[in-house]
Amino acid sequence: MKKLLKSLLHKFNIEIKKLPYKSDLLIEESNHLPSIDESIVNEIFDFFNVIEPFYSEDIRPELKIAGAWRKDFETRRTNQLNFIRTQDKEGYSNLIKSMMRNELIAGQWGIGYYDKKILNTTAPNEFLDNLKQYSNLTNHNLDVLDDGPFGGKWGVKVGNQLVTFRDPYKGVNAFNAAKILNFICEGEGGATYLDLGSGFGSDAIKVEKFSELPVRIILMDLPLNLTTAFAYVSMNAGKKCVLISNADQLQEHLISNFSESEFIFIPTSLVEDFSKLGIKVDLMYNHGSFSEMDFDTISYYIKCLLNGTVKALFEVNSNASTLDGNLSDNLLNYGGHVEVPSSKFPIPTNYKLVKSSLSINSYNRYVENLYIYK
Repeated sequence: MKKLLKSLLHKFNIEIKKLPYKSDLLIEESNHLPSIDESIVNEIFDFFNVIEPFYSEDIRPELKIAGAWRKDFETRRTNQLNFIRTQDKEGYSNLIKSMMRNELIAGQWGIGYYDKKILNTTAPNEFLDNLKQYSNLTNHNLDVLDDGPFGGKWGVKVGNQLVTFRDPYKGVNAFNAAKILNFICEGEGGATYLDLGSGFGSDAIKVEKFSELPVRIILMDLPLNLTTAFAYVSMNAGKKCVLISNADQLQEHLISNFSESEFIFIPTSLVEDFSKLGIKVDLMYNHGSFSEMDFDTISYYIKCLLNGTVKALFEVNSNASTLDGNLSDNLLNYGGHVEVPSSKFPIPTNYKLVKSSLSINSYNRYVENLYIYK
C-alpha cells in the first residue's frame, strides 16, 4: 500500500519526507542581549570617516555599489545609514546589539527573517533538513555551530542549544573549507583564508573553530556589511580583529607574521591594493557573492585575486538552468534576478577544477566548486 501511494504521489511530483528531528521543535529567541563594546563602535565610526558607505564617485566602475545592492541598502538600511550620517553612536550601538533581529542582516540570511509572529512556531523543514545533513556530514556536535551570544540570537532550540536557521548550512561549508585548509597547510605554522563577500562573519568564525592550525582570516565586503561583521566577530570570536580603512594599514597588518588566529576586515575598494601586496592566500572562499555581481565585476575580482598567490578557490554560487532563452550565454534569470552562472566564471586556466557538487541547500540552485592552482 505504501509503495502504491508513493508511486501515485511521484506522478504528481510530490514527495513525502521523514523529518530528521522532532517536528515540534520551536523557534525561540535569547533573552540575553549583550551590549557592544564602546571601542568597537568608535572604530566603526572612524572607518566611515575614511570610507563612505557607498564609496566615492571616483571609484572604478567594477567596484561601484549600484543596482540591486544599492537599492537594497537604501531601502532597508535606513537606520544604519542615518546613524552614520548623524554620528549617532548610541543609536548605532543599540541597533547592532540586536543585529540578527533587524535591518543589519537584511539580504544576508535566507530561509526566513526574524519576525515576532514566527516565535513559538515549528522549525521550517529546510532548516531541519540542513541540520540533519550537518550532523551526517561532519560528525560534530551542535555546540560548534554556536558563534557566541552577541547579536540578538534567535533560532531553534535543539536540546540546550539555540541554533540559528543558517548555522547548519554555514557549518557544512565552514567544515569543508577548514578541511581544505588543514590539508593544504599541513606541516606549516599557519594558514591564510580569504572570505570574499563575507556577510556578517558567521562563516569565518566557524572556519577558525574547525581549523587545526592558526588562521589569518581576511574578510572582504562592502562597507555596510563589513562593519557589521567586524562588530559580530569582535564580540563573539574572542580573537584579534582589525578593521582596515586605507592601503597603509593594509600593508602594515598583512606583511606581519602571526602565531595565533586573527581576523582582518578589508573593504572591497582596497582589493587592488591587496592584490599588489602579493600575500599568499591558502584558500579563497566565495559564497553567493559572485552570483550577485555583474560579469565585469566578477572578472575584475578574479583578475585581481586569482593571480597565482591564491592556492585554492572554494566557491558556492548559482548555476541554475537558464530560464529565458533570449538571455546571453553569460546570464541566467532566476525569478527576475539576472545572474552569471558559476559555469561561466572566467577562472584562469592554471586553476584546475578538482571537485564540483550540489550545495546542501535544499533548493539545489547553488553548486560548490573547488579549484586548485596548478
